[in-house]
Amino acid sequence: MALAAAALTYTGWALVLRGAPKVVDATMYWLQARALAAGGLTWRLPDATASFAGRFLLVGDDGGAAGVFPPGHPLALALGFALGAPWLTGCALAAGLVLATAALAAELAPKHADRAAVTGAALSLLCAALRYHTAETLSHGSAALALTAALWAALVTARTGALGHALVSGLALGWLVSIRPVSALAAGAACAALAWKGRRPVAWGLAALPGLALYVVAQRAATGRWGVSTHAAYYAVADGPAGCFRYGFGAGIGCTVEHREFVARYLPRGHGVWEALAGTGRRLAAHATDVANAWPLAALVAWAAARRRNERAARWCVGAACGHVVAYAPFYFDGNLEGGGARLFVDVIPLEHALVAAAVSALGGRHAAGLVAVVGVAGALRGAEVARVTRAQADHGVTAFLRAPPAQGLVFVEDERAFNALYDPRGGDPWSAVVIARWKGDAHDAVLYERLRQPPAWRLRSDGRVEPWRPEAGALRWFRGAGLWPPRAQSGGYARPRGSAIEVVATGAEARVRFVVPVPRAGGWCVRRLFADGARDERCDVVKRAIDVVVEARGRRTLEGVWLFGP
Repeated sequence: MALAAAALTYTGWALVLRGAPKVVDATMYWLQARALAAGGLTWRLPDATASFAGRFLLVGDDGGAAGVFPPGHPLALALGFALGAPWLTGCALAAGLVLATAALAAELAPKHADRAAVTGAALSLLCAALRYHTAETLSHGSAALALTAALWAALVTARTGALGHALVSGLALGWLVSIRPVSALAAGAACAALAWKGRRPVAWGLAALPGLALYVVAQRAATGRWGVSTHAAYYAVADGPAGCFRYGFGAGIGCTVEHREFVARYLPRGHGVWEALAGTGRRLAAHATDVANAWPLAALVAWAAARRRNERAARWCVGAACGHVVAYAPFYFDGNLEGGGARLFVDVIPLEHALVAAAVSALGGRHAAGLVAVVGVAGALRGAEVARVTRAQADHGVTAFLRAPPAQGLVFVEDERAFNALYDPRGGDPWSAVVIARWKGDAHDAVLYERLRQPPAWRLRSDGRVEPWRPEAGALRWFRGAGLWPPRAQSGGYARPRGSAIEVVATGAEARVRFVVPVPRAGGWCVRRLFADGARDERCDVVKRAIDVVVEARGRRTLEGVWLFGP
């Protein structure tokens, strides 16, 4: 069944996703994994870094870049890249989830261990949500495996005091921290208590240190500061109001660039207790379908928890799952995906499968077989729907480009997902390799073309068409306001794209936002700012790579764009 799960996951990758990630978060994990496979937590961008900066990417003034996501899952993906087959990671996760679920189910039902293990393995194999999250390169497959392995090994440690299982639990929990720190809160508390009960707390804690160290060091490498998360650093310069992307409750939570429509609909007054309860309800509603492929079957989890309520191991499992739901309540964004379900709760699906398998196995083989048959039929229907929805999602030309890429040159792409999926963080010269850049539709493109010595250039359309490209006469002059996003620094407010312009919003007395305008070559250059209210001004300087453009605003101010003048 583990091999069958791996095969189904590969089928989803090859036939449904068609060999490339689609969700924007998944593409950034993909890019970070490519960087790790090349040997670094960060990488350096070519000249004219504004053509490479974008969503979920931290870019420094020195040209250094890093993705915003924790390093645990990219490290797992990097192993596949190192072997020349990135899909191997998803297949390994799928197989590992079947085995881990079987082991946990057997631990929860020692009197019927074999039957519980087989039933748990079958539920994992047939779960459409797990097949999606091991085929797509999101982090939840890794998190689910780490959490399940950590709890299983901790339960064995509490029962037997085995040193080896304490080490496994600690290692898995540390890996979970490096994948999704919030997912480690409830599971970590349960595992720590079980390790203490098994008289192995020191060994367990020491085993968790490598994962913790990986997380801390990766944050330091990306932000340049100890104790600052990549998410905090990114949203401080790319969104607003200040502190909008934080874990907790209060006014000002909810980022108006990244999650504008969601915030306007669900968080008009900030993130309070009621908003948290409503968000948790929306996640649970989607999760009900994820557990066993049809929402009525989710009632089996409650039934299993009630039936096994007198079993200590089962209570730990229920507590970890419920604690996981509570741990995500202070996070304001639902995170639900069309096709991917309640992705924040995918991590505990194996726990629920193990609970159901343990409870049903006690009723006899016919009941277990009947349950598996029903879940299998529901899984076929659900899987077909997930495949239909996923295939309908645009890949922005990635699949077509991968089939017939050029041997060299500069290729502009129109979407951040295409950029993340295709960009090679090892860099390279466009005269001997392919360099991927973001299509800005203004002078950014022409400036990059000039700085790279006018290489062969193409534009990859979202429908997969690859068209030869050359800048038009005078293309080095006009930078659209929206093309300047994201800024390099902001204080007292924030910037957000508005059509072709960019709006600076003051949340205090005055907002100050710094943008970077690249220049084709070193020399004396002037920039003229044009505002929507008709104001304009000019600044000149001698620059090597880029010139800073600072916008101050009291209230709101819209920058239409910037004209560049030079020698």
